[in-house]
Amino acid sequence: MSNDTINMARMEPSRDQIPAAACSRGRSNRPAPAAENDGGMNHLIAPLEELRAEALAWLADETSRLLHVGVDPELVDGARALLGALEWAPDNRRPIFALKAAGPWDERVAELRAIYEARAAAWARAGITLPALSEEPAGAAGVGTFAARLSQVARVFDDPGLGTCGIVVVAARGAGALDPLAAAPALGRARWILLDTDDGAGAFACRIDRAAQRRELDDLLGAMIADVGAGRAGAPGAAHPPALVPPHPSDPPRVEAGGGPAHVRPLLLAIQALRREGREAALPFLREARDRAQAAGLGAEAAQMEVLLRDGAC
Repeated sequence: MSNDTINMARMEPSRDQIPAAACSRGRSNRPAPAAENDGGMNHLIAPLEELRAEALAWLADETSRLLHVGVDPELVDGARALLGALEWAPDNRRPIFALKAAGPWDERVAELRAIYEARAAAWARAGITLPALSEEPAGAAGVGTFAARLSQVARVFDDPGLGTCGIVVVAARGAGALDPLAAAPALGRARWILLDTDDGAGAFACRIDRAAQRRELDDLLGAMIADVGAGRAGAPGAAHPPALVPPHPSDPPRVEAGGGPAHVRPLLLAIQALRREGREAALPFLREARDRAQAAGLGAEAAQMEVLLRDGAC
């Protein structure tokens, strides 16, 4: 296969389907600096930025087959997406298969096959044919079936002609079912990033700073309360321009200032009191919010708050 053909294949398909060899190699893989505290959700951003830096360094170190990441449940989806996007890191030569399935082996096999077939279809549009995967044996799939199919995928992408040297698998570690595969010599063409939600697990921790989380959520809630109290238009807590922008004829009707429905502010105060002092401190605000919703004819909102008052959720 000529280099021109390979380069053409690298240019056409979408980046979520074609291996990392299609990526330009001229960019730096230096991680971006951590975001400064600007009152946003940095407690979610910071651990993912740290994971990105760690994963970039790991991808460049071909001597390691496994990166074991301890991750909070709230960050699992973001971590998986971030790691999948690192396929396009300048130093990476392996397509990344980010698997969501963590249940029965047949679900894992089906997902692996679906990702591979999507990639094969993208290569085919560029005139490059990847081999079809073997059919699954009759009956329920087991770990052996998954390992065999994974080995086949890894062999396909261990090909200098494609510019790749194996694959990276991103998956939930779960109860450790994948640990033997990550160490199996027969799967040496595959590298692994296992996401582990167990407390204290992982050689690298992608964890939320809970103190920063409380502080930032308190700041956000305070900004929402201030906006409602000041009668600002728009979503409470959202950024507002210093001056109103003249409306365009195609704009939707402008929401007039006034802080929204009358029950919103006491409801926010109830949430604030619940976070700071507990349920008893929140009840008066919640009752006020319910009463104001009823007075405004907002039956559904009033009923929801009545449920909170009766079932002890608040």
